[in-house]
Amino acid sequence: MAIERVQDTALNLERLTALAELELTGASLKAVLNQVVDTVARLLPAGKGSTVVMWDAVDEVYQLAASTLPGQESGTVTEGLRTEGGATRWIIEQRRAYVCTNIEMDRFDPNQITKDFGIGSYAGVPIIADGRVLGVLYALEDVPREFDKADLAFLTTLARRAGTAIVDARLHDSNRAALRRTETMAFVSQALVGLSDLDEVLRTIIDGVVGALDADRVVLITLDTQHERVDRYRIGGPGSHLIAHDSYEDLMSGLTGWVVRNQQTALSPRSVPDQRESTALQQRRRDTHGGSVVVAPLRLKGDVIGTLTAVRPFQGADFSPDDAATLEGLSTLAAVAIDNARLSGETRSALTEVRGMYKIMEALNTEGGMGELLDRLAALVAEVLPCDRVSFLLLDVEGRDVYRIVAGGPGADQVSRDMTFDEIWSGLGGWAIRNRRPTRSPDGEPEPRESPEVRERRRATGAGAVLAVPLFHQGESLGVLTAIKQRGDGDFSQRDLELAAAMAGQISVAVANAKLLEELHRLAVTDDLTQVPNRRQLFELGERSYAASIRYGRPLSAIMFDLDEFKRVNDTYGHAVGDEVLVAVVERCLPVIREVDVLGRYGGEEFAVILPETGPEGALEIAERLRAAVADRPLETAAGMIRVTVSVGVATANEEVKNVHGLLDSADAAMFLAKHLGRNRVEKS
Repeated sequence: MAIERVQDTALNLERLTALAELELTGASLKAVLNQVVDTVARLLPAGKGSTVVMWDAVDEVYQLAASTLPGQESGTVTEGLRTEGGATRWIIEQRRAYVCTNIEMDRFDPNQITKDFGIGSYAGVPIIADGRVLGVLYALEDVPREFDKADLAFLTTLARRAGTAIVDARLHDSNRAALRRTETMAFVSQALVGLSDLDEVLRTIIDGVVGALDADRVVLITLDTQHERVDRYRIGGPGSHLIAHDSYEDLMSGLTGWVVRNQQTALSPRSVPDQRESTALQQRRRDTHGGSVVVAPLRLKGDVIGTLTAVRPFQGADFSPDDAATLEGLSTLAAVAIDNARLSGETRSALTEVRGMYKIMEALNTEGGMGELLDRLAALVAEVLPCDRVSFLLLDVEGRDVYRIVAGGPGADQVSRDMTFDEIWSGLGGWAIRNRRPTRSPDGEPEPRESPEVRERRRATGAGAVLAVPLFHQGESLGVLTAIKQRGDGDFSQRDLELAAAMAGQISVAVANAKLLEELHRLAVTDDLTQVPNRRQLFELGERSYAASIRYGRPLSAIMFDLDEFKRVNDTYGHAVGDEVLVAVVERCLPVIREVDVLGRYGGEEFAVILPETGPEGALEIAERLRAAVADRPLETAAGMIRVTVSVGVATANEEVKNVHGLLDSADAAMFLAKHLGRNRVEKS
């Protein structure tokens, strides 16, 4: 028995060591997922293998997955799962682990995967990041097996690491897609500038779609809906010979008709019958080996004047939402370019719009933080739209809070940066977000959709016509873009509204990516467990405080404290409870220190506090309060009340201390002395 415990301990230590050394990075999301399942199969070990299933909470479908089961491809993982019921859905909804020690006694009816691959037992844990369930990580056995606490702790820890890596990988994938989209839009925009021949315009658009989306065939159709006829029908791509010149009636019975009627993009996967198409068109897609299809409307002056369609072969990958966004952007350029070619009298203004879109694409592809990006975009949008001022009002709709307000244009100083959420929500911008569609308000007329307070503010700032376009990304509301003219400058046109909506679509992607980058930066400098600065950030902030103390001749002190006999806590109650203790200690300490002080996790169970403007006496006083806050009463954990103490060391900067490293080393030496003299005490260097 003792030998088995020693073996188990050695195995757990090996797992933890390997997990600590593991770097979940990859060139793509799929590469990260493959790393995760390989890690489970290698370190658990999972005799049968491991699987990751990704979950799309918006559409409630399973997506890309990875597996180490021999013969199991990514698609077969998701196709064999039930959307309703089943262990995977239960784990997602309950947000906790589920273990089946014997498939014969599983509370859920076996699905096709367990039957086909002879799974005898399994354990599954949710993959959670930023409060959202991203998927489920499974360990699979071909025989009954008891998964112990150490197994589940390993899976849970790996799932947490996987969540962060998945968010990062998605960001990189999204950035790559955004870069590709930007480059395509810029290339096509440049190619369209100066073109007046409609055939050249159509050919340029088609070539751009083929290259940008890796499409087998592309169809650009312009329609005369008033007379129910096809105006122009252009086809391109390697498989263009497979596309027939359909009649207006045939087009209206397929995805083209659905897009025209609903004025929104349609995305259709391969191998799945699309009920938006007639039976005849579904059969023709099968006969011509057509795979995934994406169709975007060509919008102009409030009407759909045609569609832009891309098709991949049956064996090709499905088009993604990013592909659909690219096609939407190109369809906007196509509609503008077609109108330019049709109406030569409007060529100058149309080219100005295209150049404005191109400048915006360039701005989206430049480096810089969120604030710098939005400042540039606000100024550019104000140039493209005929208006006095443009503002981006970024909101946390769920939390009813204002995230950021940025303005540009000649009258930008008229935009209040202190607007509350309720003020924005009761205006035209709030209406646009709630109704998920752009809108405009005429000059000189009271706007009934605004509160009396908002109408008065508009009057006081000399505002006339208003245009509001909601900013959405993947179903999530980010805020609203507003453009305002001065009173007496006339109304915004339908064309202005369409152009603003096209710009808002691209800007929404950039804003979402910038927000995610900010969050990733926060995560990179924050301890994952305790949510205080990690070692890297602690030293960075400490060096700033040290430099300020030298520059202005002000005192600076530091505290190091370490949990006494913390190994005993882990050995007695387990690492999960040990983590609870670390979190509880930080929660006890934060109210004790001042806002200017920096508490960070130095490593393991050791923490440090940087104390600006603090001499020896003040540092000792704060150190004693920290010690007492931890020791005065037991900590509440899942294992019950646990009494913990800390040993504390204090140091103050002097001529011998050359940097913050030296200051912390002195505090660390004092902390070691406190431990040597009996623990649960404060010593100074």
